[in-house]
Amino acid sequence: MAAFVYNTAKQVGLQSGTSFAWASTVIKFTLVSNNYTPNPDHSMASQFSGAELSEITSFTAGFAGLIRQTLTGKTVTLNLTDDQVEYDAADMTWSAISAGTAYGAIFLTESGANSDGNCPLIAFFSTAVTVTNDTNFTLSFANSGAIVFASG
Repeated sequence: MAAFVYNTAKQVGLQSGTSFAWASTVIKFTLVSNNYTPNPDHSMASQFSGAELSEITSFTAGFAGLIRQTLTGKTVTLNLTDDQVEYDAADMTWSAISAGTAYGAIFLTESGANSDGNCPLIAFFSTAVTVTNDTNFTLSFANSGAIVFASG
């Protein structure tokens, strides 16, 4: 499984007046185990309930849980040479995760939400299957950005 943007995020991003502002919206990133089956039709964080890596590690899961880290250093670049828009952020590190296996990572927003039932999903990224044992886990984004919208 590669990476994809959830269908509802594509729809919201293209509707006039409803798109979120990448630089100013609080966007979280979480790790999931292989208990989650990635599906572009999922729309809310409640649809991966029980699959956050924190369910089996020392981090707390769920809405406002410690496994969900806030993206920092967010930028948007219009790349006219490659005909694409690049949404980027600082690399993410989870420190001292106890035993568990990272399988994928999910962008979501908790802005204005009060539960996982209304935390919209943005994108899914598969990660190299990584077994942790009180080690740090770093997710590095490509030089071209964390999310890239390109033509063709």
